[in-house]
This record gives sequence, C-alpha cells and structure tokens, in this order.
Amino acid sequence: MPSEKNLILTREEVAKHNKHEDQWLIIDNKVYDVTSFATRHPGGKVMSYYRGLDATEPVKAFHPDPEKLEKYLRTMKIGELTSESYQQMEAITKDFRALRESLEKEGLFVSNKFFYIAHLLQVFLLEALAVYLVANWGQYTWCFWVVVLLLATSQIQAGWLQHDFGHLSVLFQEKKINTFMHHFVIGGLKGASSGWWKTRHNRHHAMTNIGGHDPDIHTEPLFLWDASLG
Repeated sequence: MPSEKNLILTREEVAKHNKHEDQWLIIDNKVYDVTSFATRHPGGKVMSYYRGLDATEPVKAFHPDPEKLEKYLRTMKIGELTSESYQQMEAITKDFRALRESLEKEGLFVSNKFFYIAHLLQVFLLEALAVYLVANWGQYTWCFWVVVLLLATSQIQAGWLQHDFGHLSVLFQEKKINTFMHHFVIGGLKGASSGWWKTRHNRHHAMTNIGGHDPDIHTEPLFLWDASLG
C-alpha cells in the first residue's frame, strides 16, 4: 500500500492491529505491517506475540545484525508514531536501554573464547572417562553409578554450552560458526534437535514467563504458574 508509507499513527491506533490476519508492530517508533511476513518469519511465531505492541527491545535482542534487519523491515514500513506517542515510552524501558548501553561499554557482552573451549573439552573428557570405565570395569556396580554421574554431568554441561551457542553469543561476528557449534553440541553430544530448541527458546525469551506464550512454563496439569491456566 504505497499511499500508507508515511502514516502518522498513535500507539492506540497500532494496538488495534493485533489479529492473526492484521499484524502491526512498533520498532524504534516506526510502524510496520508484518502480516504477510509473520508466517514466514525464520524465528517462528514469536513475532505474533507483539502484534499491536512495541517490539523494539526483543527485535534488537534477537537480531544482532542491524543492517540485515533493516533490509527486511524497509519493505514493511507503513508509518511512524506521533511525537506524543513517542514520548510515551515507559521509564522502565529508558532505564533498561541505559543499563544495556553501560554494560556494553564495560565489555560484559564480549565472551571469553577460552572459557568455551575449556567447557567443550570438559564435556569430551567426562564422556571419554565414562567410556574408559565401562570398557575396563563395566561389570561392577560401583562403575555403573560413577558412569551415570559422569554422563549426567556431561549432559548438563553440554546443555548450557549449546544454549550459549544457540544464542549466537560465543562469537558475535561469526554466526555460521556459532550455528555449526550449536548443531554439533545439541545434535552430536545431546542427541536433540536444534530446530526444536530454537523454536521453543525463542518463544521463551520473547514472552518470558507469560502464560500461553512461554513454553517453558507449560507444565500443566502438574503445575500451574498462571491463574488463567486454571
């Protein structure tokens, strides 16, 4: 709709476009119609969680490459917020952005590569030791329980390792290497699906601990974390 490329909108007007067949988002005070793209979004349906809302912070958190992001968003932009709506940004959001900027300046978002190398070697060592014990003393009960402890520990450690690779946070400028290592650790060492993990984990971080959205709290009927689930 070329005629709508320069619409000036309020947050209340954007909020009305919150249905599956009509999805608008606010990102950096610009308004985007993502209806047709939402079903093709590589990150799954997390985009739909923010229809009609301001999605600036989660979008930036999930997309570390601003140039690539802008290439996609450019074709979906339909307008901007009014100056009054721009001023409505909550104080907590301003504080969050200020905190993030200060942490970035301190270098706290830069990973220690040697830590992750040692972490991966630790997993290999634990599993190699378990194989060695089984090969030499596998007939003994004590060996069984020691091996259980070793493998359980290695699987837990591999779980957190694949988590960080899956977040693409080990090598910020090397997405392909992070992705390869994520496939290797979760698929090769844990025997799980990287696609399954990413889909669920994206949803978890998009709406953390929000009933009906975050799959990590879908534990009903054993546990109910939200009154609406009862």
